[in-house]
Amino acid sequence: MEKNKVFLIFFLISIIGIITSSISFYYVYKANSSPPACYFSGNLSQTSISLDCLKVLKSSYSSLQIKIGNIVIKENLDILAMIYFSIGLIFSLLVLIKYSIIGELIWSIIGFLFVPYLIYLEIYKIRSICIYCTTMHILIISQLILSIYFFIKLSKI
Repeated sequence: MEKNKVFLIFFLISIIGIITSSISFYYVYKANSSPPACYFSGNLSQTSISLDCLKVLKSSYSSLQIKIGNIVIKENLDILAMIYFSIGLIFSLLVLIKYSIIGELIWSIIGFLFVPYLIYLEIYKIRSICIYCTTMHILIISQLILSIYFFIKLSKI
């Protein structure tokens, strides 16, 4: 029964992440509008940080650019998030099939490594918060904490 619970938790995190990143991508890049519940006129605090997904998702920081020789690969962070959570979904299935949490743990560590930088960009560079991005950050942090917890718990068995 424990295996099913672990699977379900990681499965739900991945599904919510896929849905969140898909909504964000669709509205911003296909419908050319702000995702639902994503704009607040005014500042969130005295620091002039706004709640505006379009400002974040259309900023120059909204894509990852890698240069390999003369080849430049540029990919939108929403697409990378969809890929990240889809791979997380595969690792959740491995928890169910093989009862192994190590893949989920390693994957969540990799995802977590990007979160502080992305939060820094939103707050200090873009000066705006995206509620969808924040949701994905919370999912990734939760995924890491739960991976560590279940790894320790399952290692004792």
